Amino acid sequence: MRFRKTAIAIIVNDNKILFIKRDNIPTIAEPDKWQLPGGHLEEGETPIKALKRELVEEVSYSPKKIHYIGSLKNKVREVSIFWSYVDKNEIERFKLGPLEGQEIKFMTVEDALNKRLTSNVKLYLSSYKDIIKKHLYDKTTPDIDELKQNTKFIRLLFLKLFNL
Repeated sequence: MRFRKTAIAIIVNDNKILFIKRDNIPTIAEPDKWQLPGGHLEEGETPIKALKRELVEEVSYSPKKIHYIGSLKNKVREVSIFWSYVDKNEIERFKLGPLEGQEIKFMTVEDALNKRLTSNVKLYLSSYKDIIKKHLYDKTTPDIDELKQNTKFIRLLFLKLFNL
């Protein structure tokens, strides 16, 4: 199995997180489900460069301020996680990119958990909802060490994310 690097963004406005609904094409992984924007790094790309490219492709805009939280890594995959708060002026710039999914939507954690989410996003949100909601309310940014404190979640996350 080939080692894969990905970058995802948690983009926040008014205590809601931006999600993109995947295409409903049976040949893609987890079709017709909601996920966080982001994607795979291309050869020679840094995680932030790949994330900005993916954001422009998927949601037509890359926020001005994007904070690196950290990454999760194992033998087959590394996921770089970024967090961004956007204001009213920026929110208007988000539009579904051409040929990129079905729709985009800002949702509360609770609303998102009631949608059909990709397995990774569902596991992440359900396991960390209290930490995420605290940061959304306080308008602060978590770091990977804070998230890693929940060792049970990390064990489940790695099993699920990396199909171990």
